[in-house]
Amino acid sequence: SAGEGEVELWLAALHETRDPARQLQTLDRIESSSGHLELQDQYAVVDALKWTADSSFVAAHVRMRALSALGKAGARLPDEGARGRAARYLLDSASVQNPADSRMELRAYALSGLAMLSRRLPRDDESLERDLCSKALDILSERSGPPENTLAMRLLHELFDGRPTILSRERALRSRIEAEVLAPLERDLDALYYDGRRGGEYRYHLMKVLLLSSPFIGESASSRTRAAQVFERMELMEPDPNLKTLARLYARHLRSLD
Repeated sequence: SAGEGEVELWLAALHETRDPARQLQTLDRIESSSGHLELQDQYAVVDALKWTADSSFVAAHVRMRALSALGKAGARLPDEGARGRAARYLLDSASVQNPADSRMELRAYALSGLAMLSRRLPRDDESLERDLCSKALDILSERSGPPENTLAMRLLHELFDGRPTILSRERALRSRIEAEVLAPLERDLDALYYDGRRGGEYRYHLMKVLLLSSPFIGESASSRTRAAQVFERMELMEPDPNLKTLARLYARHLRSLD
């Protein structure tokens, strides 16, 4: 845990932009100690991590680590409000669209941080859950590069797995999942396997999203059947033996529910 006065030393070290090695050591210390901070220190650390991630005066590799620390350390913070603030900061970083913004090249690290934090969101912040799902779907629709595509799908997987009430509660989200995830697979499954941005890790998280969402989108029995049909076709096309097995098991599971 952080000793008396240690948090103040961390904050000072993060502002020492001429000493990246010390900044990285401080980020390591924050990650290992964030679960034992006093309330005011939790907010101070989250704000300092955001400053480090956003500042153009900080070395790029330190900024990347600060975004990862917002996710990893943020998930360990005891206070829900502090965790929510960390998630909002990461969401802002993942939402950058201007190519001239220096944060644009760090969006993948913000998404990775959100995926780490997603199972520890404030319990009653439905708007944050909704905004994170919407952002993940927005990134998937942008035809982003492989890291962002995969991380956006992972974020959906983590959210649906850790927060099963999202889909039952959010009708607009269910409609987007049906239109933007399930329907494209039904129309052109070949595209999934010929798109270089969608490797094995992406397909793994996609399978999880499809399985977890199928009871909620459309009419439940019909959507389960539709998802099972997609999994059966994926089994035939999937080159990865582990994912092929997963597709077969998921198809059988969904068929057994009808």
